[in-house]
Amino acid sequence: VVLEDAYGEVHFYLLPFVKPGYVRNVFGGEGVDSYDEAVRKLIERECIDIEKRNVIVSHQFFTSNGKEPIRSESETVNVGGLDNVDISAVEMFDYAALGHIHRGQKSGNVKNRYCGTLLKYSVSEENDEKNLCMVELREKGSEVRIWEIPVNPLRDVKRIRGNLDQILKVYDAKEDYVSVTITDEIEPYRMREQLEEFFPYLLEIRVDNTRTKTSFHGQEADISVKNPLDTFADFFAEMQGRKMTEQEWEFLTNIMEES
Repeated sequence: VVLEDAYGEVHFYLLPFVKPGYVRNVFGGEGVDSYDEAVRKLIERECIDIEKRNVIVSHQFFTSNGKEPIRSESETVNVGGLDNVDISAVEMFDYAALGHIHRGQKSGNVKNRYCGTLLKYSVSEENDEKNLCMVELREKGSEVRIWEIPVNPLRDVKRIRGNLDQILKVYDAKEDYVSVTITDEIEPYRMREQLEEFFPYLLEIRVDNTRTKTSFHGQEADISVKNPLDTFADFFAEMQGRKMTEQEWEFLTNIMEES
């Protein structure tokens, strides 16, 4: 998409979220083995004129020399960094408008920026400051100028913690989306009903006391996070009594990329 201003043309390249399996057919079935390679090949295919001002709008998970952006609890990535794309893949652009991450922040250079969401989509974003990101491009080669305009929503997102009586007496957050953690050792009578009446925009109720902590720590040793491919390989070995062959492993990898 080409637009024009007082300094000339600006070429916008729109790149939605892509997986290796999505783009193989574009290159005649040629091997595209990673998210990083998929993005680089698509950009190279465009033969971009670097003498022009160019902007890319992309919804990938970009990292800078392995450094990940700050994420909220609601954002997930493949274990092991399978879907990472290094920000150097878009280095030739004058500005990279990035999506996928909820918190506004740069990726490497200031000209590569996650704009962030205008609203809070997770209670883990309680303390985030949401902004509208305004970007100014002037003549080719000049530094990008960025402004952040604060966004104040009708309802905020808050986390509240304490025993039920204390919460109902102290906190005034009736117009906000609220996550409540109850610390009473004995579950209060009609706890949910009381909270829903007090907080009409109640998001969730959690319980954190001696009983729940004992239960959690008893299970903690059994919790492990693995690459999804390795997890399936373990399941396959348990069910079939043997390890997957190289051909089976390749078949599974292709399925994971295309799903």
